Amino acid sequence: GGAHALALDRSRRLWAWGSNAAGQLGLGHLQDRSQPSRIHLAADVVAAAAGASHSLAIDDQGAVWGWGSNQHGQLGSRQGAFRDAPLRISLPERITQVAAGMYVSYALGRSGRLYAWGWNSRGQLGQGDLKPHAAILAVPLPARVRQIASGQAHALATDGDQVWAWGDNTSGQLGREGGPSGTPRPLPIAGAALSIATSI
Repeated sequence: GGAHALALDRSRRLWAWGSNAAGQLGLGHLQDRSQPSRIHLAADVVAAAAGASHSLAIDDQGAVWGWGSNQHGQLGSRQGAFRDAPLRISLPERITQVAAGMYVSYALGRSGRLYAWGWNSRGQLGQGDLKPHAAILAVPLPARVRQIASGQAHALATDGDQVWAWGDNTSGQLGREGGPSGTPRPLPIAGAALSIATSI
C-alpha cells in the first residue's frame, strides 16, 4: 500500500502493519502499528490487496471486504470518509481477485467480468468518461478477464493473450505515448502478455 502492508498466512489469517491514519489496517482504531496485527474477519481470507490508504480482502465464499479511506467511495459505499474495520462490499457475483490503487478498487468475478468503483478523475473506472460514479460498475472489456492489476491511477487486465490498459497515462504507463489527460476506456497494449503486475 501507500504506507501499509498486508500479509496472508498459511492458515488464511490476514495481518496488517504500517500507517493507519484512515483505518487501513482494519483493527478498529486509527493507531499506527510497526508489528503485524491480525485483522479479524468473519471467514477465512483467500486474497487481499493494499491500496494507497485502503484495503480489500476476499473471503473463502468469494465475498469482498473493504476498510480504510473512503473519500471517493472506494469501499463501495458513499457513507463515511473512512472505515477502521472490515465492511462487506455488495457485488453481483463471487469474486476471485481484487486490486486497489489510489482511491479506486477492482474486483474480478468468477464469470470473468471486471468491476470497478471509486476515484475516476483519470478514467480509471474504464467507463469512457472522467466523471464520478456512485455505483459499482462493470468495466467494458471484450473478453473474459483472467488477471487484473492496479497502479496508482491506472489499471491493467488480461485474458491470458491480450492486455488492456486504462486510466492515467501521464508517463506512458498504458503502453502508448503519454499525455496530460486520462484514457477512460480500456485499450489494447501492442503485443501479448500472460502475466501482469503493478503497484502504487
